Amino acid sequence: MSCEVLSEKTVTTRKTHRCFACGRLFHIGSKMTYQANITDNEFSSIYACETCTSLMIKKRDVLYDDFNDIYHEGCVSEALQDIDYNTPEEWLKNIS
Repeated sequence: MSCEVLSEKTVTTRKTHRCFACGRLFHIGSKMTYQANITDNEFSSIYACETCTSLMIKKRDVLYDDFNDIYHEGCVSEALQDIDYNTPEEWLKNIS
C-alpha cells in the first residue's frame, strides 16, 4: 500500500471537518491542510488540523508507517495514548 499525494494546500474550511490525524472536529472557518491522494488506485482526500500537520512533519519518525508508506488515520491520537501529553497542542509545544 502506498499513497501518492496529488495536491496539498492550506484551506479555511467552509464546513465542519474531522482531522485525519487526531479525530477532533473543526468547525467552519478553521485553518486545515487539505490533501488529495491516490491510494491503491483509489482517490481519497483528508483534512488535518494545523497542529497535527506540524506534528506529522516534526515527529514523522513516530507517526509515519515506513513499511506501508503512509500515515494511518488517527496516528496522532494513537501516539498520544503512549506518551505523557493529553492534547496534540501540548505535545507540539513540548517538542520545540
